[in-house]
Amino acid sequence: YCVDEYSKQILREMNEKIITMSLVHKKLYESDDLSSLNLNTYLQELTYLLHGSIVSNYPNISINYAGEDINVVFDTVIPLGLTINELVSNSVKHAFLKDQIGEIRIELQIGDEKEIQITYSDNGVGLPDNFSSPKDHNLGLSIITSLIKDQLLGSISIQSDKGFVCKIFIPEEVYFSRV
Repeated sequence: YCVDEYSKQILREMNEKIITMSLVHKKLYESDDLSSLNLNTYLQELTYLLHGSIVSNYPNISINYAGEDINVVFDTVIPLGLTINELVSNSVKHAFLKDQIGEIRIELQIGDEKEIQITYSDNGVGLPDNFSSPKDHNLGLSIITSLIKDQLLGSISIQSDKGFVCKIFIPEEVYFSRV
């Protein structure tokens, strides 16, 4: 049977989301502590998997990851993983011109207020000049905003002068161990 390109793309995106969520379960099974996961280790492996599944078709694009070891409750990890997945997918689809050397950077750290800070950036074309709000223009950014604000009670800021920068802040009371 013949499957059109749009259907193939939808199936690839669904597969990437399944990989993102199944990695959490894999990490839980490997862990001695079933209540929390090391977010740094998870994001390192997720970045590697996303590079293999999404970015491998684009040899001019690289992903660089740097992070601090942060243990979080496992229910924090899936929304963050889906967020990173969506950001990488959006960058690959929209950020880079045909032969542009593209770089995606992901940084994880603890902020001064003990909040999780994730900085995602790419050196692509940035957002359109008429961009005003994630909810107005892009379903992917709308999903990201919902995951961060509604599920993780965090905040998000988006900048787009030289490329794209998304800063995510998750308050300590959301990710610390509650057991």
